[in-house]
Amino acid sequence: MDISYQLLFYFSIIVFFGGFIKGITGFGIALVAIPFLSQILDVKTAIPIIAIFSGPFSLPIAIQLRKYIDKKVTLIFFIFNIPGCYFGGQLIRILSGQILEIILGILLFIISSYSLIANKGLLKKEHTGLSAIVGFLSGVFGTSVGASGPPLVVYSSQLPWSAHKIKATLSCIFLIQCPLITYNFWQQNLITKEVIHLGVISLPLLLCSTILGMWVYNQMIRHNFNLKKWVNVMLLFIGIKSVLAPFLG
Repeated sequence: MDISYQLLFYFSIIVFFGGFIKGITGFGIALVAIPFLSQILDVKTAIPIIAIFSGPFSLPIAIQLRKYIDKKVTLIFFIFNIPGCYFGGQLIRILSGQILEIILGILLFIISSYSLIANKGLLKKEHTGLSAIVGFLSGVFGTSVGASGPPLVVYSSQLPWSAHKIKATLSCIFLIQCPLITYNFWQQNLITKEVIHLGVISLPLLLCSTILGMWVYNQMIRHNFNLKKWVNVMLLFIGIKSVLAPFLG
């Protein structure tokens, strides 16, 4: 496959920035990178690249914060992620990705707006039923629009969890759900030579940017930066973008 220097330049910048955000927050690479990558690549190429090749880079984050992982919630997320991944793969054949993105955007906007105004989460403790629903929705959105993180982030940000616990638990579930999403993409014949080629190119970029993001995260925590508020602001803008994107072309 021939890759122009211009495409490679823009591809590298987008992937590096996405990995940097992932290193800081533990999520967000798909929501940051895919909209920009889809301007230079087919969206069916962009989504598998980010979903498959960024997944393993949750490992260093999970290892760094391993003692903060909520194992029970992670297990529930994973169990219900399996049917969610399958359903998402079927749903994309019925509904357009744009409709799903709008629904996701509305959810993000409502929840993040409330959290910023109320300055507190909606939940006092973990709920098995809600955890199951969130795990299922994560699988649905992961295989339909390439963004499995938002349902998990919205839920965990409403719990009385520390920034360490949110980031550790999300990184763990992203890591173990990566094979499920990869298998789904393979079933849909989306793992092409172009995806593999660009995916391999993305690996050193993701490695360096994720490590840099992890270092910045540690500095933010050391200086008592309100990461939860920053995450909610990020979710708010992502929600607005997701709702407006289909209408802005």
